[in-house]
Amino acid sequence: MTTAAIVAILWCLVTVTTSSGTLDESVQNIDGDTEDGYTNVWAVEIAGGEDVARRLALKHGFEHIAKIYDDYYMFEHKDVPDFDRYSSEEKHGTLSSDPEVKWLKQQKVVKRSLFGQTPGGTLGVHDDRWRDQEWYLNNTVLGMNIVEAWERCRTGQGVNVAVVDDGIDYTNYDLARNFDLFNSYDMQVDRKTPMPGIASDSHGTSAAGIIGAEANDFCGVGIAFDANIAGIRIFGNKRITDALEARALTYNMETVDVYSCSWGMARTGFDLKAIGELSKGAMKKGATEGRGGKGSIYVFASGNGGTNDDSCAYDGFANSIYTIPVGGLTHRGRKLPTGEKCSAMMATAYSKSSMEPNRWYDKIFTTGYGQWTCADDFGESSAAAPMVAAVIALALEANPSLTSRDVMHLITRSARSDFARYDPDSGWFVNGAGFHVSSTFGFGLLDAAKMVDFAERWQNVPEQTKCSKQMTGINGKLPGTTTVDFRSCDIKFVEHVEVFVFVYFAGRGYVKMELESPVGTRSLMIPGRKNDLWSRYLELNVSSVQFWGEQGTGDWKVHIGSIYPDQNHTGTLFDLTVNIYGTKDGFPVKLSTTNNNTCNQGVVSGFVPTPYPPSRARPTDVHRPTPAPSTTMAPTVTSTRQAESTTKKTLFSCRCSFLDTIQSYKFRFVSGSVGLEVSCPTDLTTTQYSTCTFISSPLKGWPPGNQACNCSSVDLNKDTGTWLVTYPDVEFRLQVLCPV
Repeated sequence: MTTAAIVAILWCLVTVTTSSGTLDESVQNIDGDTEDGYTNVWAVEIAGGEDVARRLALKHGFEHIAKIYDDYYMFEHKDVPDFDRYSSEEKHGTLSSDPEVKWLKQQKVVKRSLFGQTPGGTLGVHDDRWRDQEWYLNNTVLGMNIVEAWERCRTGQGVNVAVVDDGIDYTNYDLARNFDLFNSYDMQVDRKTPMPGIASDSHGTSAAGIIGAEANDFCGVGIAFDANIAGIRIFGNKRITDALEARALTYNMETVDVYSCSWGMARTGFDLKAIGELSKGAMKKGATEGRGGKGSIYVFASGNGGTNDDSCAYDGFANSIYTIPVGGLTHRGRKLPTGEKCSAMMATAYSKSSMEPNRWYDKIFTTGYGQWTCADDFGESSAAAPMVAAVIALALEANPSLTSRDVMHLITRSARSDFARYDPDSGWFVNGAGFHVSSTFGFGLLDAAKMVDFAERWQNVPEQTKCSKQMTGINGKLPGTTTVDFRSCDIKFVEHVEVFVFVYFAGRGYVKMELESPVGTRSLMIPGRKNDLWSRYLELNVSSVQFWGEQGTGDWKVHIGSIYPDQNHTGTLFDLTVNIYGTKDGFPVKLSTTNNNTCNQGVVSGFVPTPYPPSRARPTDVHRPTPAPSTTMAPTVTSTRQAESTTKKTLFSCRCSFLDTIQSYKFRFVSGSVGLEVSCPTDLTTTQYSTCTFISSPLKGWPPGNQACNCSSVDLNKDTGTWLVTYPDVEFRLQVLCPV
C-alpha cells in the first residue's frame, strides 16, 4: 500500500461520520471479516534443511512438525493454546530474534467450506446403477462423451489423482482396489491413512468415487476407473491454516498428477479473505515444478453461493492462474441454482442440485462412507470438480507429457458450448480470438473423447511470458476508466489476465469492474455483491480467461463503477496492477495430423459393467482394454509370458496357488512397475513360491503384516529389498498384480 493511499484512508476515517452504521471503517479490518483467531502453530522459513529446522525448534521450546515446502516448516508450541483471539508475542519474539530464522508467521485459522456436503443417502449393496449413470457418462443429446473416451482405451491407468478433502474411506468396495496409499496423507492427525473422522464426513469419499470407482457391479463406475486415487485429508477437528493448506497442495507433487479440490472460501455473500502467501506459493510451485517440471494440475470447484449473490470472483483459489475453476451443469443444460459466475471460470461438468426435486434420472451415483455403502445425493459444484479431474486423468494417460498449461489449452479447444440455447442467462459471447466463453460455464462442458483425441496429437505449448504494469498512488475518481498502456507487450497469445485493485467506494460490494482488451472484448471481473457492506475499502486480486487467444499488445481499459449506476456512488482508485500472461507466438500449438492410438475401437463394450450377469456375482476376471505401446505405461514383468501379458491384458484378477488358503487377493500394475504383494505367513517355504511371478520392485505401500513376497523360488532372506514398507494404521483389502 502506498503512502498516498494510507494518507487518503486516514483522511477518510477522520471525515466520514459513523451515522450510516452499516460499514466497518477500520483500516486494520479492511476486509470486513472478524478475526479468526490464532493457533499454536508457526510457519517458519529456515535455510539449511530439516536437521537445522529441528534443532532450532528444540532450541526455542517448539516441536518440529513437518516441512511445508522448500525452506518452510511448521513449528508447534504446546504451551500456547491451539486457538486464541490474540497472538503469542512472547513465543513469536523468541523465534524472530534467532538470526537463522529468515521469516515466520503465527498461523491464523482460515475459513474454508466444502462445496456440497453429502447428507448421507445410501443405496443397497450390489445395487448396480450403471444404466442410471448414462445420463452424465454418455448422454446422446448433450454428453461429456465418457464412453467414447473409454473406447479409445483411456481409463486413467497410471495417473495419480489426489482428492484434497475430508478424507477417503478406502475400505469402500468400489475404492479399495484403486486406493493409492503412497500419495495419501491425513494432515489432521499426521498419518498416512486419510480415513474420515466420522461417518458424516463422506464428502471426499463421494468425490473419489466419481473419479475412480472400480468398473464392477457395485455403486457405479468412475470416469477414470483405472486411475490411482489418493486422499489428502485437511478437513476435520483441527483448524485449517495457511501452512496446513500449503502442505496439502504440495504433498507428493512429484507423483501426484491432479489435485481435486471441492472446497474454497466461505460462501456468505460478504466474506472476503485473500489466500495466504504459503498457499499461493504452493499452487505456483506445484503447477510449475510438480510432475518433474510438467506441473501438477489443480482443479477447484467454483462454489455454491449463487443463492447468496456470491461469486467465485471473490475466491482466491478460483482466481489463481494455476488452478482450473469448475462450474456445474444440470441435466437440462442449465446452471445449477446455487452455481456461481466469474471471469476465471474455465470448465463445466454435470452435477445435481440439492435445490431441485429428488429424481432418479438426474442423480449421480458414487461411493459413500462404509465398506458397502453407495451414495446418490452428492452434487453441486463438489461433484463437478472431480468429474473434470477424472477427464483430465484420461487426457494425461493419453499423453503423459502434457504440462499444466497444456491441459488448460486442451480444455479451451475441446469443451463444447452448443448447449447455450438451454440457459438464456448463461452470458455466452465470442472473444476477439474466436473462443466461445461464459462467466457461467467457462469454455463449456468437457468433451472427454475430444479432449483425449486432442491430447494424443498435442504438442507442448511454448514457455509462458508475462507483461505487467503497476500503478500506485493514482487517486483517480470513481466511477471512471483507467487506460493501461501495453503497446510494448510482445504477447501474441493471451492466456490469463490478472488485475489487482485497491479502492475506496460507497461500499465494497457495490464495486463493479470490467476489463476491456485492445480489440474491444469486455470481461466482467468484479461483478459486485449487494450484501457485502462490511467495508468501503476493496483490495482484491481477480483474473480472467475470457481474453484467451487475443493479443496482449495495445491499450487495455479498466472500467470501475457501481452495480447501481443510478445511485451516484463515488469513490477513489488508489492502486492498480494488470498482469498479462501468455506466449510470444501466435496460436501456440498445431495438432499433429496423425494419431498413434492403436486401440481396438469398441473394446470397452467387453468390460464396462453392462454385460455383467444378472446374478450380480463379482467376475473373477475383469478384462481391461490394452493401450497403445508406451514407455510410460508398459509394465516391466519378469515372466516367460511377458509379451502376451503386456499386449493382450494389462489389468486383471488372478491367483497364485499358495494363496488358496489366504483368501482371494487381487493383482495390480502401477506405472511401469510390478509387484506381487500378499500377506506372507512365516511358515511358507521357498518352494511354495515357485508358481508366482518374480517381483521387480515393491509397489507403493500397503497394510501392516503384508510384505512384498518374492515368488520366483528365490531366497527371501537375501532379497530383503522386495519386502514392503509397512504402516501401522492401515486396514484395507490387499491389491497385487501378476501376468496371465
